[in-house]
Amino acid sequence: MYVGNHGTHEEISNAALNAFSPTPFANLPTTVPDGRFGVVANAQNIANSNYNGLTVTANHSFSGGFQFQASYTWSHALDEISNNSLSPFGLNVTGLYADVVYPENPFNVHQFNYGNADYDIRNNFTMNYVWSDAFRHITHWGPNALMKGWSFSGTIFRHSGLPFTPYSSNDTNTLQGTNFGSQSNPQYIFANASVSPNDVSCSSAAATLSPSGAGNPCLLGPSSANPQFTDPVNGYGNTRRNQYRGPGYFDTDFAIEKGFGIPKWEGAQFSLGARFFNLFNHPNFNFPVMNTDSSSFGTIISTVGTPTSIYGSGLGADSSPRAIQLQAKFQF
Repeated sequence: MYVGNHGTHEEISNAALNAFSPTPFANLPTTVPDGRFGVVANAQNIANSNYNGLTVTANHSFSGGFQFQASYTWSHALDEISNNSLSPFGLNVTGLYADVVYPENPFNVHQFNYGNADYDIRNNFTMNYVWSDAFRHITHWGPNALMKGWSFSGTIFRHSGLPFTPYSSNDTNTLQGTNFGSQSNPQYIFANASVSPNDVSCSSAAATLSPSGAGNPCLLGPSSANPQFTDPVNGYGNTRRNQYRGPGYFDTDFAIEKGFGIPKWEGAQFSLGARFFNLFNHPNFNFPVMNTDSSSFGTIISTVGTPTSIYGSGLGADSSPRAIQLQAKFQF
């Protein structure tokens, strides 16, 4: 199944209309355009977005009580700003991560910002399965009290990494002092890159980072002997928004249950079981640090939570380890 859409005249905010730079910087004036005001922001309906996706699904029920549903989606989402600049989709932590919600060039929104959407996932696979009365479909031997009523079920999630933007905190902070955004709403200056984001060593390395960032030939900090990301000089960074990707994601849950019939009560059943969230205790890593001026640039310093944790989303990565839930049910 193909799904596609195109959006035009979407809202975008721009918080650098009264920005300037005493030292020459790209197309900014050297004095404040209007001294009566500080940061001046406006919202316009000039942004665009595109989405193209191809989904393949499969489902089948086998005679042995096993049934499954699986879905794979290849897609590509692009825009200038995700979520209309109103609600950051990703991380926005001072000195570490930047979720870009404003244009880098305030006078040309499309130039550096049109790129992968914050939620662009190229490859996504999901599957759920149920095996009802499993042992009785394998053999008729053994007492019903022991062999009947066993059920197994589970889910599998696998998707490629989300995009991110390397940025310069030095340039961003300097311009914030001259009305280029504010501390609470940064208008980030992207980093300069000497390596194309389409280079295989870059795009693949970001998806296979270890927690320490070891073995990554792409995300090297500016203090490196051979820096591949540097602060821009007197202008905007040459990287386009969201051209690098963080680690992929994998999670699987599993449940086992044994049902017991209740004598003389047709249709009623008591069952005991257990649910395993993140069955293999598999860690899923967060974005690498995006700030090229940080000593931790390019390294991954945290994990992310699972989508189905019994603790909810409020705990974040604290809920990511394997969790086991015991359950008892009475159905009638």
